[in-house]
Amino acid sequence: LIGLLVMVYLIVKGLKGGFTKSNHEAVEMFGIYWSFVDALWVFIFAFFFLL
Repeated sequence: LIGLLVMVYLIVKGLKGGFTKSNHEAVEMFGIYWSFVDALWVFIFAFFFLL
């Protein structure tokens, strides 16, 4: 739920022109976070499937 709220915030900020070529660290950090969440769900699903 928190990730979706952050995503909406970044989308709104991006549509308003809040990011530039040199100022986009928040988008990169959110991409890393989202990849971590994806990988975590794979392990959680596998754990409960094997349980």
